[in-house]
Amino acid sequence: MKLQQKLQSLHQVYDIYGSFTDALDLACRKQCCRCCTRNVTLTSLEAASILEELDSIEKDRLRRQLQDATSLERFQPQITTNEIADRCALGEALPEESCDPNWGPCPLLENRSCPHYSLRPFACRCLISRSDCSKIGHADMDEFVLTVSSVFLQVIEHLDSDGCTGNFTDVILYLSKPENMSAYRESRLACSAGNLIRNRPLKRLMVPPSHRTQAAPLLRQLQRIVHA
Repeated sequence: MKLQQKLQSLHQVYDIYGSFTDALDLACRKQCCRCCTRNVTLTSLEAASILEELDSIEKDRLRRQLQDATSLERFQPQITTNEIADRCALGEALPEESCDPNWGPCPLLENRSCPHYSLRPFACRCLISRSDCSKIGHADMDEFVLTVSSVFLQVIEHLDSDGCTGNFTDVILYLSKPENMSAYRESRLACSAGNLIRNRPLKRLMVPPSHRTQAAPLLRQLQRIVHA
């Protein structure tokens, strides 16, 4: 699938999730940024989506902001969402990963707001809460919303199954290099060279039996995109 086709599918997935969250009673408001940490991950497809929308001046500024954060501790995943699903189905152990929100805020925040909010990756879009995080210290999400978010993460990874996943800082900086973007367009991006991990195709959905009926309408919409 060509990059422009994948980007179109990604934006359709974002729109479906946006419609889903619009119907929820959430406490999230502008400048509510407790969840905006350095630990956000994304796929190379989502990074390409962001970079495609920025002009050269905006890209240079983004690179400078992220370059200053490369020496800071941040979550760097060892395993993708679809690999988690595969391992769980086989009863295999998952690697231990460190992810501490106290490592610090997202390096892009300005006045407690994201300057690229409309372009944010899915990991930011699904950081939602029914209660004020600043008061309770964490996001408050019911189990069905967690299931839905996991499925969307799986689908986005599947759309980018020939790409990579990693920390926001790492993926954006790696893909912002013209030679790496060219390699990505040609489905030959070297993930390990950028401290990234290889994506996997979707084989099984992480939907517990108790959520299958409720999730069915969303799953049908996502299936149309996956099989388009």
